Amino acid sequence: MGAVYLASREGFHQQVALKIIKRGMDTDAIVRRFVQERDVLASLNHPNIARLLDGGTTDGLPFIAMEYVEGETITEFCDHKRLTIDQRLSALSQSLRRGRLRAPESGGPSRH
Repeated sequence: MGAVYLASREGFHQQVALKIIKRGMDTDAIVRRFVQERDVLASLNHPNIARLLDGGTTDGLPFIAMEYVEGETITEFCDHKRLTIDQRLSALSQSLRRGRLRAPESGGPSRH
């Protein structure tokens, strides 16, 4: 659905994770889901969830600029550890639980 890029925020000395819907994948349903994700991110405040810094539209496609968190992705972590499918699901579940600790207090569900 989307692609995530490492980008620099103009006017700030800050790197961000920039998520944009891929051209051709920008159906009405996907754009609605993307905007919903952006709205949920805006309502969350938790140390284990990357903060939403900005959002909008560029060249007709919506984007989300999030706090860049350096480190390996969960897929890279699982690959390096050579985890089985069951172990990967367990690692993902644990990661999501840590990220959701305060989500209900913020008035919205956790992302992904």
